[in-house]
Amino acid sequence: TEKDKAPPSPFLSVLSDGWVKYRDDKIVMSTCKMHIFYFPFDIQRCRLSFKSILYTDEQLNICIKGNSTEITKKSLDTIRMQYEWKLLHITTNTTTGNYFGTNQTVIVYTITMERKSALYIVNFLLPVLFFLCLDFASLLMSNNGEKISFKITVLLAVTVMQLILNEILPFTSSRIPLI
Repeated sequence: TEKDKAPPSPFLSVLSDGWVKYRDDKIVMSTCKMHIFYFPFDIQRCRLSFKSILYTDEQLNICIKGNSTEITKKSLDTIRMQYEWKLLHITTNTTTGNYFGTNQTVIVYTITMERKSALYIVNFLLPVLFFLCLDFASLLMSNNGEKISFKITVLLAVTVMQLILNEILPFTSSRIPLI
């Protein structure tokens, strides 16, 4: 959780049946391992697990409000701009296990997102295909001197484009994208 990012709420709700509600908002920052082998046509699944460290099920009842369809619809209504990603769906799962000798509930949200690939097709794939066509077209040239200079020019253009587009490609040391 990010400390001091969410302002503390000064309000309590006292209900007629004696319950007192206090809203303590937290901002959760999370990272998820991405599988980018099929970039830019990749679909990512990220799991977020929530459980209490201090309290047992008898002391603290955590539960999911709504089903997966309702949560996905509410999330899609809340998100104003999706930029590079499209939220496909959110699934929820609740399990109860015995942790450190006490029963505790774990809520797992699985968020599935798809990368919007149109930007990468226009800025990455089409120029690469264009340079590939130019390279194949150079095979039809008859003069060897012009052919060599044209191939060197195409090679330099591909190298410059690769340097520029290197910032667009996601970085990973374990697996290189197929593209």
